[in-house]
Amino acid sequence: MKINKYRSKRKITYLLMVIAFAGIIFAAYLFYTRPSGDNKATDSTNYQTPSQNQVSAGEQAKLNTVENDQKTKSGKDGSNSPADTSFTTQITAHTINSGILQIRNVIDGVYQQGTCDLTLSKDGKTIKKSAGIQPLSQSSTCQGFDIPVSQLDPGTWEIHLHVTINKQVAQAMDSVKVP
Repeated sequence: MKINKYRSKRKITYLLMVIAFAGIIFAAYLFYTRPSGDNKATDSTNYQTPSQNQVSAGEQAKLNTVENDQKTKSGKDGSNSPADTSFTTQITAHTINSGILQIRNVIDGVYQQGTCDLTLSKDGKTIKKSAGIQPLSQSSTCQGFDIPVSQLDPGTWEIHLHVTINKQVAQAMDSVKVP
């Protein structure tokens, strides 16, 4: 029986070539993905007290944002007619968590001021709560209503939400079952 040493040397050579090729590819990957010394990120945050020009520019940007929001809500001419300032609200959640009935809503439009009045009623019993308006990035919400379940009798309670903004009122109704 004859053993061919030539073939086994050839296999080893091919194996070494594949390993070397993989090593070259890995080295190239590391070379091109590592950050170079010239591209180091630098901290360019200025922690010094702002100049008067910077403060003025910031204040003007705030005023422009509020003015643009008011023009969007009240019409291009800035008038506050009731037809131009109407809005809607919707109850988005009414859940019981850890013995607390949580009621949440959304108001279409970004508003800074207003009031939310919540009334829960069942069989002649009424519970009333009030909260302010909380502006969000694209909408607003009431600041939230958290009612201890111990104040509520078991059964189905009617939820009435009245939101008042700029003398306009939006209403939403729903019901929740208290165990």
